[in-house]
Amino acid sequence: IHALPQGCCLRVTRGAAPELVTYYDAASDVSEAEHTRLRGSSVEQVLDELDALLIRSVGENLRGTGQCAVALSGGVDSTVLCALARRQASVQAVHVSVPQGKGYDERRTAERIAKLNGVPLSVVTMSGELYRNTLVQATAANEMPLWHLQNLGYFLASQRAAELGIDTLLCCGTSVSGCVRA
Repeated sequence: IHALPQGCCLRVTRGAAPELVTYYDAASDVSEAEHTRLRGSSVEQVLDELDALLIRSVGENLRGTGQCAVALSGGVDSTVLCALARRQASVQAVHVSVPQGKGYDERRTAERIAKLNGVPLSVVTMSGELYRNTLVQATAANEMPLWHLQNLGYFLASQRAAELGIDTLLCCGTSVSGCVRA
């Protein structure tokens, strides 16, 4: 078992040593001119700009949609997304709970966040049986559900959103799902 840096994967080829491969580097997406501009800005200016960009990005994903929900894990990213979406539209939240994973289950946190934001919450409870019964379908929909550990959760959240009549499910934390049209 190897701990890998963000944006990296470990390539293992028969007969060769494992190789650390970078597949994403956020710094490479920013020009030198932009780096220079940001270095010359105060912390407050950068935070104000980030806040405005986040609000605009969420708003653009909400614009023109029917019913909208947020995949609310209970973590920082989805909490911010939920709050920003709620400021701009009437939204719901969907949470996938894993009660068998006591150290990983964030259901109580998601419930508190939804309540604080005045957002209705729908919970999908993961079980070993549900995992086994959904894995093939999630693989077909996501191509590589094990690439990101949350893909099965995103898939189940998307299914629940579709059952609720949600048109758009906003998600954080994976480039595979991004904004899923249920």
